[in-house]
Amino acid sequence: ANNIRISSSGDPLGCIGDLGWYNIRMAQLAFRSNCSATAKSAQVVHYELNQHGVPIDATCLVTFETDNDHDNNKKRTKILSFHCSFVHPLTQTVSIHGSTKSITMDDFVIPRDEENGNKELTFEVKYQSLTFADLCSVHSNQAKESSSDGRCPQEVVMWRNFSKYCRAYDGLSDNTNDDYDDNQKIKEEGKKLSNVSLENQQIVDALMESIRQKGKKICIPSQI
Repeated sequence: ANNIRISSSGDPLGCIGDLGWYNIRMAQLAFRSNCSATAKSAQVVHYELNQHGVPIDATCLVTFETDNDHDNNKKRTKILSFHCSFVHPLTQTVSIHGSTKSITMDDFVIPRDEENGNKELTFEVKYQSLTFADLCSVHSNQAKESSSDGRCPQEVVMWRNFSKYCRAYDGLSDNTNDDYDDNQKIKEEGKKLSNVSLENQQIVDALMESIRQKGKKICIPSQI
């Protein structure tokens, strides 16, 4: 009863503002890696609210649109589909599907066994050939495990990056940092990340509005 994550006076966004935030950010990372996809609409297709009106279970769809394709000069649509919940056991699996490869991770929010010093990320990659006669044949599976060389817990990395951006901004105003050009690059990087965070919050807000409108699809305004 005292859990702020399910309290309207603590966090009225509930599971959407908690677990849902990470699902949205993962999609942004995937869709922005090789194209400048932007969010266009968001919809909660099924949801459950607690007695305080806070979402505790939600199934959501978010539509992204890329810039014009270089080959056919057409925009392409990408879809994020996710389920987040406070009423089911914790799962944190993400699957990303392309035309020839797919990748799956099962610990994309909380790293597995990090408290015991295991900082390795494990994911499975599937390679497949899409042909007219054999549209779904998986030709090979490859489990990959990233290196843990020098990697810190993600909370430490977060604060290190936060400090890096703060120092760069301060350095531009009072020359406390050594290299002005480096500070400029870091400042531009921080601006891009702030735009991603803004879009992330816009999507969360649109999903909450979808709930208020009984599951209606909500358009997301373009960032200025």
